[in-house]
Amino acid sequence: MTGLLSTITSVTGSFSWAAAGFTFRVKPRFPKSLTREFLLVDLVYNLDQLAEAKEEVLKRVAERAAEVDQKRLRRAVRDYGSAQTKKFFERALPRDSSSLVSPKGSRDTKVAEAVPG
Repeated sequence: MTGLLSTITSVTGSFSWAAAGFTFRVKPRFPKSLTREFLLVDLVYNLDQLAEAKEEVLKRVAERAAEVDQKRLRRAVRDYGSAQTKKFFERALPRDSSSLVSPKGSRDTKVAEAVPG
């Protein structure tokens, strides 16, 4: 089984197995341990792949965002969120001095600054 897992984690693309289709993608960056904060960010980032009602999912994510550690959530959004994900959390989180924009010099800075907020 270990050989199969190492093979699966080292490939990307779409595959069929047992009459079911699977898509494997490599995440460009992934935290060493999963946190509730990262999972909320990842859910919003992958929202287009869900079959559920997107507006209902976003409403529940906003509710959950209020319950988690705000500092850790802002860091997860900054480190792992797309421009669209950052825009959502900018609206969903209470305002404070912490910005979801990446530090100056980062590739994401221009994208995040271009998003009206």
